[in-house]
Amino acid sequence: MLRNTVRCSLRLLSHLKLIEGDSIMLITFEGIDGCGKSSQARLIADKLNEQGIECILVREPGGSELSEQIRTVVLNTKHTAPMSHAAELLLFAASRAQLVEEVIEPALKRNAVVICD
Repeated sequence: MLRNTVRCSLRLLSHLKLIEGDSIMLITFEGIDGCGKSSQARLIADKLNEQGIECILVREPGGSELSEQIRTVVLNTKHTAPMSHAAELLLFAASRAQLVEEVIEPALKRNAVVICD
């Protein structure tokens, strides 16, 4: 199934041509763990780079120095007490806020394509 999805994505990308300064493009991939989001994101990033289009690939949580540190805390399963839902939500929000301000907004302002995994 993933192979067919990859072929379909590459077929769609063969028709994707961005005109410099034409528009802002933010592409996000959502789905369950292990469904191929990262593979698809890399394929699109590679295709855009082949076309000479600046492309930034980021992951969430993560994508900036501080956000990667937050990712380590969120994904750590060795906490002595379970993380509360509120704490997890706020950590994800903090990671995203940092990523948007530090990486995503500057990239979009210079007309780069941003792909979020």
